[in-house]
Amino acid sequence: LLLFILLLVTGAFWIAEKFRFSRQRIAAANAAGNALRARRDELRKQGIAPDASLSDEQIAATRERLLRQPWWLEWTAGLFPVIAFVFLLRSFVAEPFKIPSGSMLPTLESGDLILVNKAMLILESLGRELDPNFVACANRHAVDRHRGRTGEPRPVEDDLGPRRHGLDVHSAD
Repeated sequence: LLLFILLLVTGAFWIAEKFRFSRQRIAAANAAGNALRARRDELRKQGIAPDASLSDEQIAATRERLLRQPWWLEWTAGLFPVIAFVFLLRSFVAEPFKIPSGSMLPTLESGDLILVNKAMLILESLGRELDPNFVACANRHAVDRHRGRTGEPRPVEDDLGPRRHGLDVHSAD
């Protein structure tokens, strides 16, 4: 949620920079440059030597100062592409998770970090409805998760021979 809010805020500033703020700065820089050049030319027409503040270098420096982004806009609009990349990466490609408890022992310890490949889940879900079916094995402590179409049977091999999945859990003595 925090990443999404950051994406919206920085995106709003990025759009405002592209379509409003930059145009205003360009217009102000052009107006200032034209006004300083006109002032210099007017002084020359009157026979007065313009001072150093009306030189071409000073006019260019003034224009550069006016075209520069404010620091707050540079940080917000500048971070938008990075935040958008991270948001898309975490939403559609892969996302890190931390194992909160020891419920997956002995394979995963509490506090382990895993990376979930969301791209494969998205590709698998194209063209078929996902329905998690849980199959109880001969060992009551092992559970196999199967993804398939709703109602699709899945054969399971165990010491009793092949059987179809369902709720017929048997005791392994």
